[in-house]
Amino acid sequence: MNRKLFPIALVHGLIFLSFFIYYMLNFNVEFLIYIIIILGLTFLIYFSDKRIHYSSGVLWALVLWGLLHMAGGSVPVGEGVLYQWIILPLSENYPILRFDQVVHAFGFGTCVFLIRDLIKKDLKQNTVTHRFGLGLVLVMGAMGLGALNEGIEFTATAFSPNNGVGGYVNNAPDLVFNFVGALVAVGVLWEKEKDGKF
Repeated sequence: MNRKLFPIALVHGLIFLSFFIYYMLNFNVEFLIYIIIILGLTFLIYFSDKRIHYSSGVLWALVLWGLLHMAGGSVPVGEGVLYQWIILPLSENYPILRFDQVVHAFGFGTCVFLIRDLIKKDLKQNTVTHRFGLGLVLVMGAMGLGALNEGIEFTATAFSPNNGVGGYVNNAPDLVFNFVGALVAVGVLWEKEKDGKF
């Protein structure tokens, strides 16, 4: 394992193992399913890094996203868990702004940078000539991963009837915050790479 991956893998492994034990002890089926998915994605990232060369920033952001996700389903806050915590009440009709929505924005914003790393080598001379087109591809890619995530959440409800996923009132804002996070990430990327270099 190279020097870049070792500290990331160590931190991720400790977080992963801690939450795995916690979920096993509490028989949290929903999050045990997520643990299996995260483990699969971890191996996918690890084994593809030799070809893709993910940036350290993206890998650390993925570790943080995993931590926020697993903590969201287990850390008690009031009568529920962290995911249900309303950080700032922005609506009288909908539970906005929840911790869950912030995690969605951060996570699928991170996906923009992940997708950028995936396609970076395929861009001609490593230069972006159509910034809007690339931004659109990155946002739509992140949104596609967000839709996949919602499908996984829906599947998890079939195996864990007592889950915290929620219905459309949870699903629709999640997709909106995925979009917001992706747009912000593209804005950050554009600001960072003003000269058009990818």
